[in-house]
Amino acid sequence: SWFKEQWSQQLATRSGYEIQRIGYDRLFTCGTTIDFEKRTFLAQPAVELDRFSNFFLSTFTALFPRTFVEDWRAVYGSIMTQMSLYRRLKYVVSELWIGDAIEPIVLAILMQQGVKTIYHEHNYSEHPFVASALPRWSKLCDIYMAHGAHSILIRNGVQGGSLYDFGEERQPRSHYEHRILYVSGLAFMKDSLLSGSSALAGNGFHAIHGIQFKRKFLDSLEVGVRKYIHYRGYPKSGYGSNWKNCQDDMTFLEDLLVDSTRDDLSRSCKEVMAASRLVVVAYLATTHLESLSMNIPTILLFPAPLGFLDVYYRDFFDPLITVGICQTDPQAAAEFLVHVADAPEEWWFSSEVQEARKTFLARALGDPQKSINLLVDLAVGR
Repeated sequence: SWFKEQWSQQLATRSGYEIQRIGYDRLFTCGTTIDFEKRTFLAQPAVELDRFSNFFLSTFTALFPRTFVEDWRAVYGSIMTQMSLYRRLKYVVSELWIGDAIEPIVLAILMQQGVKTIYHEHNYSEHPFVASALPRWSKLCDIYMAHGAHSILIRNGVQGGSLYDFGEERQPRSHYEHRILYVSGLAFMKDSLLSGSSALAGNGFHAIHGIQFKRKFLDSLEVGVRKYIHYRGYPKSGYGSNWKNCQDDMTFLEDLLVDSTRDDLSRSCKEVMAASRLVVVAYLATTHLESLSMNIPTILLFPAPLGFLDVYYRDFFDPLITVGICQTDPQAAAEFLVHVADAPEEWWFSSEVQEARKTFLARALGDPQKSINLLVDLAVGR
């Protein structure tokens, strides 16, 4: 998990240390060769299966991950040996398994041992968007611990709150390293998940629209404003296995940022944001939640129609839109930035903006004590 240390300590002490972190080592070595003979054997159609199942089997020859074919014996044996040590385990909480290759195997082995699985929502809100994957994800675990009230729409959902470390509120400074920080996202050529949230992130066939939105935003700023921008690209370490499938925004914006400075990525994004007077977040993920939690003047670019929000959550971003934090039009966003750039604190610390910020965070992140109470109750058998 990525739980804040404060919350991890509270979970441990309140449960009498019945709640503790466990881990596993990747003691296996994955190969690089493809065993086409084995894959062809696995892909053979079976008369007792329906057409779709046989179609799925046929993909084994080219698309099935090597983890489950060539490397399976080594991976399964290693994880099985390590998990056999946890014989008292009743529940396991994970935030990672949806996007990881090995962790689902770990959880599957524990489930075979009678352990119940709890998925604790990570540091991003997926539920407000059209075609959200939550109904499918929730079927893969015993308990789905959601950040907000949307838990009532999930078959096995319970309402908790984020335990992620979004950062502490920044104290006012007399001097900032950067006047305007632009935090970049990524443009993915292919989309691993088709949903409204991936569209807002600028993925897949929505990438061009996202790039056009950002170009129009920057182009609408005068050169005299752009020179104050400090550009932070997305760290390559965060690309994961998809790094060949994506490009940093700078690839498409460089001609508009020739007078801007570049971040060397030697510090965390939270550290750089804390050193910036005003932050522009150009994608929808964790960063805007961090900057809002740290109470840093923030403008969030929202490069997609509000129609990408599910009908039940059309008003999800309204608190931020009303006060100018969330911008849905690139030219209007540029004009607003120019309007507040000289004294962003006057806008940001107004009662209207602060109330909108708190309202949105409460809805998006929930109350961490609800998650802690639920997990402690399970651990001590209440």
